[in-house]
Amino acid sequence: MSKPVIYYYFLSPPSRAVKIFVDAAGIDAEVKTISIMKGEHRGEAYLAVNSTGKLPFLKEGDFGLPEAGAILAYLADTQPGIPEHWYPKDARARARVNSALTWHGSTLRNGSVTLLSTHVLEPVMGAPAREEVTQQHALPTLKAALKDLETYWLAATDYVAGEQVSIADLLLATEVEELRLQDFGGKEPGYESLLADYPKVRAWLARLASELGSAYTRLHDAIPVAGAKILKAIKDKNQPLDVDAIDSIV
Repeated sequence: MSKPVIYYYFLSPPSRAVKIFVDAAGIDAEVKTISIMKGEHRGEAYLAVNSTGKLPFLKEGDFGLPEAGAILAYLADTQPGIPEHWYPKDARARARVNSALTWHGSTLRNGSVTLLSTHVLEPVMGAPAREEVTQQHALPTLKAALKDLETYWLAATDYVAGEQVSIADLLLATEVEELRLQDFGGKEPGYESLLADYPKVRAWLARLASELGSAYTRLHDAIPVAGAKILKAIKDKNQPLDVDAIDSIV
């Protein structure tokens, strides 16, 4: 079997989930950075690999696989020596992991992406404010997802699918960690205030950082560094964005 090749970018939460798993589980894979900041995901070379242009993507010989949840599950199933807690073989335990992977896209990611777009990215780039979308869709969707994370997924266990970390934790946590970019919107809610009412979520993130170490923290500590550089370049129209400096953060 060919060594898997992972295409990713550190400012993409689903990409980070796959990269963290590769590093934390010691998977023998080649990881290739596709810079979204440089538009490489729309370039001819990457589109020849993955015609959707989306990240992350797995390539293994003539086999290609999109979508972070599917990639995480495939790696857990096919790579040697992966501890079972990452993706349990027990039918019910695995079903709970699969359920969390599915829940991520329809709720948590929906709210997170929309809020960051309408509350941070569009305003700092000079686009017209879409406060109605922020208040009527993005914030309610995200807050409902964070409440579910607190009161359902983490209600009785340390991790979303049980008492040990799984691939589902990585996909959900990277989405929550992306909310650090909220601090660059210049107005509330920022990252801390968004999580203020969810002590179990905050404890879960701290637990993941402690258990997974630099495989987890290095990528997430890079988010505010990148955010500050991007915001500075946007505000200072005489100072072009140094994309190479951003890509070299990690």
